Amino acid sequence: FEALGRPYEPPSDKDPVAATKFWDVDAPSVLYDALAAGKVPRYDAIVVDEAQDFHADWSTALEACLRDEKNGSIVVFYDPGQKIFGRKSGLSELPAAYSLTVNFRNSQQIAKVVGALGGVETKPHARVPVGEPPTVHVRAGPAKARLQVEELVRRLVEQNDVRPEQMVILTPHRRDHSSLKGVTSLAGI
Repeated sequence: FEALGRPYEPPSDKDPVAATKFWDVDAPSVLYDALAAGKVPRYDAIVVDEAQDFHADWSTALEACLRDEKNGSIVVFYDPGQKIFGRKSGLSELPAAYSLTVNFRNSQQIAKVVGALGGVETKPHARVPVGEPPTVHVRAGPAKARLQVEELVRRLVEQNDVRPEQMVILTPHRRDHSSLKGVTSLAGI
């Protein structure tokens, strides 16, 4: 957008029709225009992470970003178990050349629980720490989830000497769509 002198102003998710049109139609179209005008660079190789959420039209636009479509490379990483939008992407429908089955990201205890919850065959790398067994809380609704998070924060601060700046709370949604909407403090923090 900005490369063409246009303001980058994606619509609010409060207008899902406009947001869908913007991301699925307008954004790829503007990319094509910027490529045709020589306003954005082209690449020899492109790496795509989280390709399970790519719209089918985006993969075509991505190929257009290659300097040489025949000799360029697009490397794709995807996990069908992490689809958010539930659409076919054109990228994640390709057969896997390599299947990553070793978890380097989490402790052994967390990897075991995450694998079981996601129904994924994965094993932690032998050199990752064992770690403490995670606690899984089943969410019964936003109010209960908020109370569970607040109790966890309280326990971590009071019993485990964890400082607030050592914590981060991750949710699968933006704050205004999560159980923490409107919450400015937890356990007095």
